[in-house]
Amino acid sequence: MSRRKSSAQYVKLVLIAACFDCSFAIEELITQHQLHVKGGVIYILAHGIEQFVPEKFYWLCLIPHGFFTVHGLFILSGLYHFRYTMMINVNTSTWILARNICITSTCALVTACSLAYGVTQGEKLRGYSYYYKKLENEWFGKYGQNYFVYAADLTVNAFVFAFFPVGLFTFLALFRLNGEYLGILVMAVVSWLPAANGAITIYVVKDFRNFVKNFVGCRRIKVMSATVSVIGSSTMPKYSRTTRNLTSQTAEKVPPN
Repeated sequence: MSRRKSSAQYVKLVLIAACFDCSFAIEELITQHQLHVKGGVIYILAHGIEQFVPEKFYWLCLIPHGFFTVHGLFILSGLYHFRYTMMINVNTSTWILARNICITSTCALVTACSLAYGVTQGEKLRGYSYYYKKLENEWFGKYGQNYFVYAADLTVNAFVFAFFPVGLFTFLALFRLNGEYLGILVMAVVSWLPAANGAITIYVVKDFRNFVKNFVGCRRIKVMSATVSVIGSSTMPKYSRTTRNLTSQTAEKVPPN
């Protein structure tokens, strides 16, 4: 019983991690941010939904991006704490896991809001044109259309992102090194890795895999076949039923009438 409960608790850990990875991948797909570091400033150029958002709401679009980025680090501490507690006591309550997730989510949200506040204050002090003039024409679309959203000065908020891959941009901004095209390599990894982790989790855990298959309509195909074998002249026919599906083949014998 304890072993079964321990397995169920571990499945919850995997499920939470998979859900977060999938949410992170969807958020990256919607925002499609491209990072650019120059002169101690981190520029974030959006090619996603933010193109259709009014300029005064740009700072709101930064909050979910900052939340998922920071929470990717914070959530690990909550999951590892619950896993360590579960190893000591198998009967650990699931509420501990829920409490950890609430704490890490709150911390990530506060950090994201602080980042958005710092960005708005920096833009008010120096203005949009100050950052706009420092960018090359290659970073803007043709026919005068631009995708520039906001620029984040290197403040204390930037150090919150001091882990890979955002840690790389913090390093470049801190030492005023130019990394104009490194964002292409880094953001590509950030975008597909969470989706891959979520897909692997769904594939490995049988219950999750069956749920997804049933959801998309990939149910098992059963083929019924009957065979007749006669042993001697005085015996009754004996039938066997074979059930086939996509992954396995089993046979059960039906006794004669």
